[in-house]
Amino acid sequence: MLVGTNWIIWARVMGIIKHSSEPSSHRTPVSLFAKIVIAIALCTAVVLVVLHVIFSLGPWKILLDLIILVGIAAPLLYCSVVRPIRKSWSQRIQVRTQLKEHEKNLAVIFEAAPVGMLLVDQDMVVTRANHVVAKLAGKFPWQMVNLQPGNALGCINSTSDPAGCGHSSVCPDCPIRNTVQEVLSSGQAVQATEVQPTLIVDGQEVRPWLQLSVEPVTVDEKNCAVVAISDITERKKAEELLKQAQQDAEKANRAKSRFLANMSHEIRTPMSAILGYTDLLTDPDLSPSDRHNHLAVIRRNGQQLLNLINDILDLSKVEAGKMTVEKQPCSIVSIIADVTSIMRIRAEQHGTSLAVQYTSQIPETILTDGARLRQTLVNLVGNAIKFTEDGSVRIAVAFLPAWRQDEPALQIQVIDTGIGIDPENLPTLFDPFVQADSSTSRKYGGTGLGLAIAHYIAELLGGELTARSTPGQGSTFTLIIPTGPLEGVTMLEEPAEAVQQDGSAQDQSQSAKPLAGRRILLAEDGIDNQHLVRFLLTKAGAEVEVADNGKIAVDKANAQQFDLILMDIQMPEMDGYEATALLREQGYTGPIVALTAHAMSQDRRKCLKAGCNDYLSKPVNSTELIQTILHHFADESSSEQNSAEAAGKPHADSAAVVRSDFADDPDFADIIAQFVSGLSEKLWSMREALDEGDFETLRRLAHQLKGAGGSYGYPTLTDSAKVLEDAAKVQDRESAGLAFASLFELCQAVISGQAAGVASAGGR
Repeated sequence: MLVGTNWIIWARVMGIIKHSSEPSSHRTPVSLFAKIVIAIALCTAVVLVVLHVIFSLGPWKILLDLIILVGIAAPLLYCSVVRPIRKSWSQRIQVRTQLKEHEKNLAVIFEAAPVGMLLVDQDMVVTRANHVVAKLAGKFPWQMVNLQPGNALGCINSTSDPAGCGHSSVCPDCPIRNTVQEVLSSGQAVQATEVQPTLIVDGQEVRPWLQLSVEPVTVDEKNCAVVAISDITERKKAEELLKQAQQDAEKANRAKSRFLANMSHEIRTPMSAILGYTDLLTDPDLSPSDRHNHLAVIRRNGQQLLNLINDILDLSKVEAGKMTVEKQPCSIVSIIADVTSIMRIRAEQHGTSLAVQYTSQIPETILTDGARLRQTLVNLVGNAIKFTEDGSVRIAVAFLPAWRQDEPALQIQVIDTGIGIDPENLPTLFDPFVQADSSTSRKYGGTGLGLAIAHYIAELLGGELTARSTPGQGSTFTLIIPTGPLEGVTMLEEPAEAVQQDGSAQDQSQSAKPLAGRRILLAEDGIDNQHLVRFLLTKAGAEVEVADNGKIAVDKANAQQFDLILMDIQMPEMDGYEATALLREQGYTGPIVALTAHAMSQDRRKCLKAGCNDYLSKPVNSTELIQTILHHFADESSSEQNSAEAAGKPHADSAAVVRSDFADDPDFADIIAQFVSGLSEKLWSMREALDEGDFETLRRLAHQLKGAGGSYGYPTLTDSAKVLEDAAKVQDRESAGLAFASLFELCQAVISGQAAGVASAGGR
C-alpha cells in the first residue's frame, strides 16, 4: 500500500494523473530538474524498500531507512507545502495580471468613448479624464486630473471662492456635484440627468447643455464614480426651435382660422347684397330711380368683392416673393387726387371729412410705381375712414430733400381722429391676417390684409411705413418713399392748383364716342362676357365682331380687317395663346390685347411671349378697357401723322413712332418684322432683371439689343440700350430705371412704326 500511495503521489506530481478539482488552466508545470530529483528519490526509495524486505543489510539498515524516509517524505512535503505555496503565488500573479488588463481596458474605454468621461474618487477628485471632456472644458486631459469636478470643468462658480469647487455659496445647489456625491454615497447609478452649467472656456463664458450618466465603480478597493458627459446643446437648440416653430404654427393657424371666419363674412355680406338686389331688379313695377339705386348697390358690393380678391392675390405674391414694381415717372399730385376722389364718397357715407394738405413744395414727377403707390394710399385712407366715425381724415404731403443717405423723398401722412390702436397691438399691426382683436373685425369688417400689403409695397418701393396711435384719439400712418433723381424736375409751389388744371384738361380730352369708326374683333367664349364687352365697346362707338373660340378668331382675322383684337386666353378648340401665336406666324401685325381672368405676373409674361401687345384682367373695368384700346390707337394715329409728314402734310407730333432706316428695302422687311416682334419679350425680361436686381442679366440683354439695334436700322435703339448697359455695369438702380423707361418708350415707338409701315404697305 505504501508503494501504491507513493506511486499515486509521484504520478500526480509528474502530471500523469490529474486531480479532478484542479482546473487544468490553473496548473503550473513543475520544472524539469525538480521532476528528475523527485523521480530519482522515489525510485531509490522503492528499490531500497524492496531490498530491505528481501535482504538484511545489517549496519546499512539505518542509512537505508533514512533514505527510504526521505524518498517518501519528499513528495509528501512537496504536495502539502510547496505546491500550495506555488499555487497561491500563481493566483496572485494572475490577479495582478487581470487587474492590469482591467486598467488597460478602462483606459481604452475612456479614450475611445464618444462622450466625455471622468473618473472621480471618493474624495471628489478627478483621477482620470478623456480627450472628449477635456475638449469640452478647453483643456488637456492631464490638466483635469487631481482637481475637483467644478475646477476641472471650468465651472464659473469655482472661481468665486479661493477654495475652489464645493466652497462657493451656490455650490450646494450644483447639479453636477450633487449627482456625483449621491452616487458615491448610495452606490446607485443615475442616468440621463440634464444640466446647464456656466463654464469658462478659453476665457469665454459659455452655457452648454450637458447630459450626465454616473455609475459607481471600485478602483483599488476605493469607491469611485464614472461620469459620462454628453454635450446636448445642439439638440436642445433644435428642440427649442421645434417648440418655437410649433408655437408659431399654432399662432398662424389661429390667425388664419380667424382670417377664414372674417373672409367668410367679407364674402357673404356683399354677395348677399348682390343676389338680393338682383332679385329686386326682376320686379317689373320697380321705378327707374329704385332700379338705379339697386344697380349702384350691386356695383359697390361687386367692387368690394373684387378688392378682396386682389388683396388675396397680392398677399400670395408677397409670400412667394413674386410681387414686383415698375418704376416710371409719375405725378404724385395726380395720384393723391385720384385716391381722394375715390375715397371721398366712402368718407361722406361715414360722416367723415377728407382733406389734403401740402406742407411744402412737391416735385411735379417722381420715379416710382404709380399703381402700387396708389394701391397703398387707398389701403391707408380706406383704413382710416373705416375706423373714424364723425371725425376727420387728413392726407399731409411733404418733401424731404435729404432723407435716408441724403436721398430726396416724399412723406405722406394719413392722419385720422378715429378709435386708435392699443400700444400692445402696434408690433403686429402689419402682420397678415391680424387685426387688433376679434371684436374689431366683427364691428368694422375687413380681413387684416390691407396694412400688411401696404407695408410690403412701401419696402418694395425703397421706403418705409410706420404707425403711431393713441387709443380714443386717433392714428397717424407715415409713408416715406424715395423720389428718385430730381434733376430737371419742376418743383410745384401750389400742388392743389396743378391737380385742378390736370383734371380740367382731362375732362376736355374725353369724348362721348372715343372708338367711333373702329372695328374690333372680340374672341370670347363666355356668353355673358360677350354681351358685356360688346355693349361697352359699342357704346364707345366701335363696331364689334365676336368669335366664340380661337380658331374662329384666326379665320375672321384673316378674312376681314380689324383695328384691334381682344383675345380671351381660355377658350375651347384653340386657346388665346395658340391663336395669337398662329396669327403672328401668319403675318398679322395689328394690336392684340389679352383678356383673361388670370391675374398673376407670369400670366402676363406668357401672354406677351405668345405675341400679345397688352394685357387686361377680368372682371372688365370699362374705363380701363377703353383707355387701353385708345392707347394702341394713339400709337397708330401717331404713325399716320408720321406718314403725313413724309408726304409734306402738317402734323401735331411725329415722335411717337420710329421706323427702320431699311424700312423701304423689301429685302429687309421680313427680318425687321421678326426683330420688332421680339422686342416685347426682351423688354419684359429686362423689366424682371431690373426688379430682381440681376444687373448682370440686365447688362447682357441691353448689350444684345445695343448690337442688334443699329444692324436693323435703329441707331437710336442702340444709343438708348447703351445707356442702360452702362447703368447696369455700375449697378446703379435709379439710373437703370430711368434708362429702361426711356428704352421702353423708344421700343413702343419702334413697334408702332413697324405696324404703321405694314399698314401702309397693305398688310393686315
